[in-house]
Amino acid sequence: MSKVISLNDPSENKIFQTIGNKRLFQRVVDQIRIAVFKGELRPGNKLPSEDNLVSMLGVSRSAVREAIKVLESAGMLVVQRGYGGGTFVRASDITSIALAYADLLRLSIVDVSELTRARVLLESVAIREAAKRISERDLEILRQNINDAKRYYHQGKMDERLTANLKFHADLARLSGNVILELNVTAILSLLSYYLKTIEVTSGMVKGTHNIHLEIVDLLEKGMEDEVVIVNQEHIEEISKRLMACAAAKEDMKFRRTVDDPGDRPTARSPHLKGKKKQTDESDL
Repeated sequence: MSKVISLNDPSENKIFQTIGNKRLFQRVVDQIRIAVFKGELRPGNKLPSEDNLVSMLGVSRSAVREAIKVLESAGMLVVQRGYGGGTFVRASDITSIALAYADLLRLSIVDVSELTRARVLLESVAIREAAKRISERDLEILRQNINDAKRYYHQGKMDERLTANLKFHADLARLSGNVILELNVTAILSLLSYYLKTIEVTSGMVKGTHNIHLEIVDLLEKGMEDEVVIVNQEHIEEISKRLMACAAAKEDMKFRRTVDDPGDRPTARSPHLKGKKKQTDESDL
């Protein structure tokens, strides 16, 4: 998998500097991170052994071990056991990074309205970038995703259906060709997935999602990026309304053991194109 950093090579031995005694493990973490960011350690590179790191950095074994644990948890390093094992710089993986980012957002207690606004802004930019570079093959992949989500629903595989619907939006971000956009959109979608599982899915929602995703692909194929942005924004905002309504209903259930009248839910979705109108109960991710 990889090149091993050698103590015998003076140029490589300069990657790390003696640290001293202040906040040892954190400073080991900082040095390894800096080496990765500067490209001195690349994905797939094997770090020196624990003994060698102790010698190179001038710290204790416990500081090295703690630093490696921190960086492994952060997704920067991977530790492999057994023959040929060791500690390696992890190859770039948007999904792993996005999941870690989503965990940070979750700990920050980000509410649905903030996630919705961020998602609208990011996906709108991603869609405009994707529209400039999208290919027939890309459109094919998006359509296959839509068909997969529909099939999962009919098979009763609701988690797989949700994953496919989220992947549709993640793929739009990926098609922008911008890794930062992709990372942020994927992280937001990962966090939203926990909320979305609280919504009771109806056939109307499934049909609405199917139709909206097909419409997005058709508009992309026609080069109508402004219309795609509008459709997607209304789609996202409708989901936000459902999530907030669901949260309010759950809060209310703490005090009352009755269910709110479904008629209290939002029932109108503004048309995005002249002559078209969509029902609220046909909207979902």
